[in-house]
Amino acid sequence: MDNLIPFEIIRIDPMGQGVSLLQDKVTFIPKAIPGDKGLAEVIETKGKKVQFAKIQKITEPSELRIESSCPHYSECQGCSFLNMSYELEGQSKLAAYSFLFKDLVATKDIDYQAAKERFNYRNRIQLSYDLLDSSIGLKTRLGILEIPHCKIPKTPIQEELQKIYADENYWQQLLPKNAPEEGHIELYLINDQLKVTANKPYSEGGFSQVHQEMADFAKAQISSYLETESPTIATVELFGGKGYLSDEHQGPRLICDQGLDIQDIGKTKFLDMNLFDKFAPEKVNKALGKLESVHGPESWQMIIDPPRSGLKNIKKFFTQEYMAKKVTTIAYLSCNPQTQIRDVSNLLETKKWAIKKVSFFDFFPATHHLESLVILERL
Repeated sequence: MDNLIPFEIIRIDPMGQGVSLLQDKVTFIPKAIPGDKGLAEVIETKGKKVQFAKIQKITEPSELRIESSCPHYSECQGCSFLNMSYELEGQSKLAAYSFLFKDLVATKDIDYQAAKERFNYRNRIQLSYDLLDSSIGLKTRLGILEIPHCKIPKTPIQEELQKIYADENYWQQLLPKNAPEEGHIELYLINDQLKVTANKPYSEGGFSQVHQEMADFAKAQISSYLETESPTIATVELFGGKGYLSDEHQGPRLICDQGLDIQDIGKTKFLDMNLFDKFAPEKVNKALGKLESVHGPESWQMIIDPPRSGLKNIKKFFTQEYMAKKVTTIAYLSCNPQTQIRDVSNLLETKKWAIKKVSFFDFFPATHHLESLVILERL
């Protein structure tokens, strides 16, 4: 092949890819780990200095490399680190993600929390199907990959996978009669009971944390930086869903999110709104004013848990009356450090906020994903 290149991996990037700097170019290679040497096929270039490749041959494997316990690992695009120990995975993630935060906080000041279990943690998965070739599994660039022995989901879901792959008629009977030729089936647990839906929106049956144990740990960490017992300290959650991250707080609460259909409960008010709307900051401010007039809290604290796109208009929120004067602490939890860093930097530019703590949580072991928490305090 004319597009074969030599590589030598020096580190892992935040996407879980090995990084090689040979031939005056930066090459990103999935499934490669520090110390690996070999030949890779270039599959995409970006400008003159960046290229993406896939391993063709490892001539000198890293001393850190191990045999993956998952038979799907070499083909699956879901997991990135099963060719190394979980301890090394954590070290790689911490190094890669703390590099992104280098302008905000030193690596030594970042806490990293590993999961208790590397496998058997996910309580929701989505399988793509194609009736034309009777295939079902994970959608990849090369088509649908069958995953009968996936180790990531919890036991009831793994057991359902065995049924699906034992008999193609079984999973096809899960589809409604008018099902399209291509679609998806979702397997998920609610109160430890397995549910199956076909071609429904993600999180059918109600949103649930994908890794509940780690979500509970992150929630406890957030609570440790906020006031939870005072009836005079109010909390506002942006992208709060049903208010999971603040449901133990004793003070008044305002929960803001889109698609809410929940009645106000006691001192907790639910505001159904699109937080990316042009007038969202003003609407939240108005709702805070109403809660202020009724309950008169001493101060406010805020929890932000946005989707991957972050909260680009965050600075505008904090030009509003109540958020500018009353919010004293912010807990910003994110599944995308790039947009989180952008948003936090926008707040720091105002010279009114300072970072108190940054923590990483391994919500998704074996994958390149990491959840990050930034605690900010008003100066």
